[in-house]
Amino acid sequence: MKVTELKQSLAAEIKPCYLIVGDDDFLIKTAVKRFFSLISGLEEMNYSHYDDTASVSEIKAAAQSLPFMSEWRVVEVNGYTKDLKDFVSYFDDPSPSSVVLFTANSMTKNFSAIVKHCAVVDCSRLDEGTLLKLVYKKITSLGGKISTDAANLLISRCSRFMFRIENELDKLFDYRGTEMISEGDVEALVFPDPEFKIFELGDAAAKKDRARAMEIYYSLLENTSVAGVFGTVYSHFRRLLYVAVTTDKDSIAANLGVKDFAVKMAAKQAAQFSPVRLKKIVDVLHKFDSDYKGGLITDKLGMEKVMMQILAI
Repeated sequence: MKVTELKQSLAAEIKPCYLIVGDDDFLIKTAVKRFFSLISGLEEMNYSHYDDTASVSEIKAAAQSLPFMSEWRVVEVNGYTKDLKDFVSYFDDPSPSSVVLFTANSMTKNFSAIVKHCAVVDCSRLDEGTLLKLVYKKITSLGGKISTDAANLLISRCSRFMFRIENELDKLFDYRGTEMISEGDVEALVFPDPEFKIFELGDAAAKKDRARAMEIYYSLLENTSVAGVFGTVYSHFRRLLYVAVTTDKDSIAANLGVKDFAVKMAAKQAAQFSPVRLKKIVDVLHKFDSDYKGGLITDKLGMEKVMMQILAI
């Protein structure tokens, strides 16, 4: 089923297990939130979250646990790539008061063991028509307005990722207020997707999410050389460090030659790191730059090593 059909499906029947899969993280989170509505109280006691480090036995034990002062218990397993054959036995007698959610960006091979026992929720990027309606709904709820040309350009620049569309609409509304958001506003304020990816990479690095960070890194390489990606990463973290340690905040935009909104975005991301951590990351990148130019290291393997070092800081 499409993620837009999930609400109606849950009203009719709740399955023991769901595979929530797609390339739009915002839609995945939206789908998971639908299941939170099943928990009637004490969410922290009736929601468990696991990742790839969990064992199948841990996941089964959580699913078999009774909810506490609630009709339902929700167990979410994110980005799981281990063998799930041992989980199949859970479906012989699934808990009538638990729902298990496997969330992932793609349908990996391990899911083949359980897919026939699960309801699959498609969280792939939505089509332009649906997104256009959601853009109008979002901006109206904020009290703003957007032209059709601007909305279409926004969707295009965000590569139809709903998470980014939401964030960019908030930014555009902050800039324009109740006035009409124009195509020119989108052109001026919304980065094309590759530039946004570097912020996603920074977010993954802040969270030390190795899998997500490397996924973004390799996606950047699809249209850019290793040297080009390195330059973008190096520049981004130097900007974050500069924003983090500069006391005269009013001078940052002029000193960097960027707009105030770019500084605000950098400041928001820099806040996820300590200045010391950012300095260590920049030092690692500086050393790579020096070693690469001196012929001491190759670009591809060297940059992969640098990514691992950044994620370990």
